[in-house]
Formats: sequence, C-alpha cells, structure tokens
Amino acid sequence: MKKENNTTHIQRLSKKLRIIFTLLMYLVPILTILFWVNYNNLPSFMEGFIDYVDMPASLPLNSRALALLGSAPWSPLRLWP
Repeated sequence: MKKENNTTHIQRLSKKLRIIFTLLMYLVPILTILFWVNYNNLPSFMEGFIDYVDMPASLPLNSRALALLGSAPWSPLRLWP
C-alpha cells in the first residue's frame, strides 16, 4: 500500500514540475525578447536599475579571436553530422 502511495506522489509531483519547466522554457525567451525590444522605451523609474556601459560599436580584435577559437572545436560537428 505504501509503495502505491509513493508512486502516485512521485507522478503528481513530476507532472507539476513538467508543467512548470515547460512554461519556463517558453516564457523566459519571450520575456527576454520583450525586454530587449522595449529597452529604449523603459519607464523612468526603471532607468536607475540599469547601468549603461559605454562600449564601442564593434568588438575588439582579441574578443573576436576568442569567439572564433571558442566556436572552432564545434564547427566540424556541424559540418559532418
């Protein structure tokens, strides 16, 4: 009897967690996109929470090289599945 009770408890909990994580999987990217789309039109009270960093329009050469080296090991895997 106790084993059935544990099984149903695990099934109910896993169903709730599946729903929560599925919602998060869809909501987090949507909310991130909405934030960045409306970034220039933020209300005035939210402007104090965000630090503005004065960055150049393009990345420096060393950052580009680091990005290229970081993605290089994975590129053959994409070419030959």
